[in-house]
Amino acid sequence: MRWLSFAVVALACVVLHTTVAPRLAIANVRPDWILVVVVFFAMHVHSSNSDTFVDVFIAGWALGLLADFQSAECFGVLSLVYAGAATMVYMAREYVFRSHPFAHFAMTLAAGLVVQF
Repeated sequence: MRWLSFAVVALACVVLHTTVAPRLAIANVRPDWILVVVVFFAMHVHSSNSDTFVDVFIAGWALGLLADFQSAECFGVLSLVYAGAATMVYMAREYVFRSHPFAHFAMTLAAGLVVQF
């Protein structure tokens, strides 16, 4: 995984999550842009070595850690849940068409349900 590009996308996502998402809220329900990025990276990660699973887990955990800094819940809960959601999407990505928008929507919906439960 290209970690420099991951860091740039993660920081841009956090900025959008904190500035644009409150303006898009409908009845105090905001979009979770961090979860969308977690699903995107889990669906499209390519690694030069055989540790792709580890890269997906670390990327999900790092994005969850960024989400933890913004939440009022116990620290560490979202990071573990996002890492688990990224792992779930990574394991299921072989059974869907990765380039189809409905596959991304369905995976994001499933990951969102996992995170909310």
